[in-house]
Amino acid sequence: DEGYQFVSATDSEVIAHLIDYHLSELERESEAPTTLAEQHDQLAAAIKLTLAQLRGTYGLVALFRDHPEVMIAARLGSPLVVGVGHGEHYLASDAS
Repeated sequence: DEGYQFVSATDSEVIAHLIDYHLSELERESEAPTTLAEQHDQLAAAIKLTLAQLRGTYGLVALFRDHPEVMIAARLGSPLVVGVGHGEHYLASDAS
């Protein structure tokens, strides 16, 4: 109904579309964020709204084309490993 077209049968694609949907709704409902911090807050808010709709366990990371400096990770029941290096960061949903 919202115009999203699915090209796969993965739940990951559904999550990406939900994030986009919530981000679009937040952008319509409020003034455009003026600072980078406000833009990042809006991205985090879209993720929180999306996570509230998910069922089951997950470990995920969201990357944003327009904000390559942002990675937002979340997990519920699944492992999420974060690696921080010099000038690099890694996320994995499997401890091994």
